[in-house]
Amino acid sequence: MKKGVKVLDIGCGDCTSIREINASGAQGYGIEPDLNIRPIVDLLGLNVHVGLYHEMDYPEKFFDYITLSQVLEHIHRPHELLIALKDSLKDTGQLILGVPNIDSRLRKKYAGRWLNWHVPYHINHFSVESIKRLVAGSGYKIRSIRTYTPNMWVLLQQKMLRYPLKEGYRVPFFNGESEPAEYQAADRLMARVQSRILRFLPLDVLFLRAIDFMGAGESLLIIIEKK
Repeated sequence: MKKGVKVLDIGCGDCTSIREINASGAQGYGIEPDLNIRPIVDLLGLNVHVGLYHEMDYPEKFFDYITLSQVLEHIHRPHELLIALKDSLKDTGQLILGVPNIDSRLRKKYAGRWLNWHVPYHINHFSVESIKRLVAGSGYKIRSIRTYTPNMWVLLQQKMLRYPLKEGYRVPFFNGESEPAEYQAADRLMARVQSRILRFLPLDVLFLRAIDFMGAGESLLIIIEKK
């Protein structure tokens, strides 16, 4: 990333992205509503607002890039947020979006047990067509769109399937409950096997990159610009 480029990461989590942006020579700014990151922000002196975007007043045409990785699925009115971001984005700037792909191969395979339904935390679900409509209706144009599948998501999907599913209740997996005891030993063994085998035969090379190539990956990666 070019030195001096200004990047805003909305939903920056534990601030790893901000630290990486700063390390590249760019200027990282973050927004994260989780109050638990306040000690990290204070300790490292990062330019991160712990709260919501609408609480901030950034200068007009200030940012070269604004990223929202796995954020829009949590937002009640995503089009309003995209419209609001236009003021602080440079005319030549880009928004980089990442959202779960409802048309993914794994969603079709696991149906109601798909990891990224993530009830009740995900309130929007996007396909290529619906994201195109959202982008156009918010006054942007798409520069590129593709799918990608994080390896960890596949492992989390397999773990989630081990928890009981009861209609009207959160899946215990998302409540931070321990995995059923009968699976814990198997997980430890699998972790050791993966650490030895996958370094030579990566899971993503065998399967994940294949479904990404076909446009059926777990997440959509969209780069958009002002019209």
